[in-house]
Order: sequence, then structure tokens, then C-alpha cells
Amino acid sequence: MIWERAQAGRTDAQIAQDLGLSQNVARKWRRRARQGRPGLVSAIGRPARGPLSQSAPVIVETVRTMRREHPGWGPLTLRTELARPSRGITAALPGRTQIAAFVRAEGASRRYAQRLPLDPPGGPPAEVPHAEWEMDAKGVQFVSGVGRVVLINIGDLVTRLLTESLGCPQITKAKTADYQLALRLAFMRFGLPLGLSLDHDSVFHDPTSASPYPARLHMWLLALGLTVRFIDIGRPTQHGFIEHEHQVVSHQVLDDTALAGPGALQPALDERCYFLNSVYPNRALGGRAPLQVFPSAAYSGRA
Repeated sequence: MIWERAQAGRTDAQIAQDLGLSQNVARKWRRRARQGRPGLVSAIGRPARGPLSQSAPVIVETVRTMRREHPGWGPLTLRTELARPSRGITAALPGRTQIAAFVRAEGASRRYAQRLPLDPPGGPPAEVPHAEWEMDAKGVQFVSGVGRVVLINIGDLVTRLLTESLGCPQITKAKTADYQLALRLAFMRFGLPLGLSLDHDSVFHDPTSASPYPARLHMWLLALGLTVRFIDIGRPTQHGFIEHEHQVVSHQVLDDTALAGPGALQPALDERCYFLNSVYPNRALGGRAPLQVFPSAAYSGRA
């Protein structure tokens, strides 16, 4: 009302008389109204200084650098990385929500897709560590400093353990030898599982016959004594865990801008596997890492 009268040519004294206010009040709010509606909001408390304004400069710069070099790392990963002894940070660390606010204020946050409920996997659910692993290859992705990469991930649903993440550079589709290499690496680290679940990729399963002959990789797995189970056709949600791991590993490694070249890819994947299995506070496990909750999962007991 003060501003509308001022626009009509009324003086501060006349506005004060019209509205039963003091002249000082009319003058104050007429000047504030020049800024538009934001100027009419009273500021209560201390002026805002932005997220992480109370944190040490080394923390702010470290978070900014990590997010720039690893755009797929979320607030929880950034917070966990700050706490690692190798960082040498002795100042008090901010919380995950403070880091999230800082990333958002920096314009470095990413849009998240809406989460949908996943169907339970077909067949009896595995209840013990290494009863059944899930294996799948993520579609080809262009990685800065490396080029085209196909990622093969293998994981244990019960423990949320990522048993292997193999990067296959300069190809567009993984072949039998690529899957065998990923499995051999996983077997050497964690021992043999009891079984393995697969989708209907042509490397695993003949898509042309109503009564298919087993693929070479299928027979190799059977010869190793593994139970092989195929999820239903057209139901990738039955591989919900390993599909989720594709996204996690992509954000943790493949989205990086700091990879020096193809030779740096697998060491970065191996380091992140260790991080996700031993350090990262997994929400599905109550904020603890898989090997903290299931220490016995470090080895299946089957050579």
C-alpha cells in the first residue's frame, strides 16, 4: 500500500497520514519496496553466508576439487572420502546434508531419476553370502581420457558385495572371453559362489531356438560346479541389484574427468571396488560397508 501510494505521487508524510503510520516507517518501506517483493521480506537472524561457510578452507576446496574431478560422487561419498586418513584433514568435517547443500549451491548437483519399486528376482531368494551372484554388462559408455568402455559387474545380492568390476575399453559389446576374465578375477578374490544368475544375452543363451543348446560360457560355468539361473525374458528388474551397481560404479569411476588414460581405468575400478566393499556406508546395510556387516563374505570357502 505504501508503494502504490508512492507511485501515485503521494509524499512520505501524506502516506503516513493516510495509513496512520509514522513518517519514518513510510519512508523505510517505500525505499525497501524499490527492490521488489524480495525487499519486503524481513531478515531474521544472522545473514546467510552459504553452505560450508563454517568449515575450514581446506575442506571447501577439497570438496570442490573432488566434485569437479569425480562428478558422479554424491554427498555421502564425498563425506566418506573426506574422512579417509590419506586425505590428512584434521579439521571438523561437515555432515552429508551440508555437503549436499554446498554441491547444490555450486551448481554441481545432478538430477535424480524417480525410484520405482523393483520386482523380486525369480526363483528362491538366496539367504547366505555367495549363494548366488548376479552378472551383467552395462551398455557401452564414452569415458573421458579412455574412449568407449563396456563395464562388466558381478555382485552378491545378499551381502551387497561387488565381487568384480571389469572395464573393457575400445569395444561395443562384451564377448565370452571378457566375461570369463571378469569371473576369474572375482573367483580369485572371493572364491567360487554356489550359483550365478544371468539375463538372456546371446553370449549366455541362444535366442534363436525354442530348445537352445547351452552356450560355451554356460557349459564352462556348469563344469565349474555352479548352478546357472536365467532371469525371465524382458524382466531386467529381476537383476535390480546389479543394475543398481552399474549406476553406482558409473558415477564413482566412469563419470570422472581425471582418468589419465586407458591404463588408469582398471586400477580406478579396483580401488572403488575396495572402497564400496570396505569403506562406503551402504544405506541398504544400515550405513555400514558390506564387509563390515558380513566379514565372512571375504571368502566363500570354495577354491
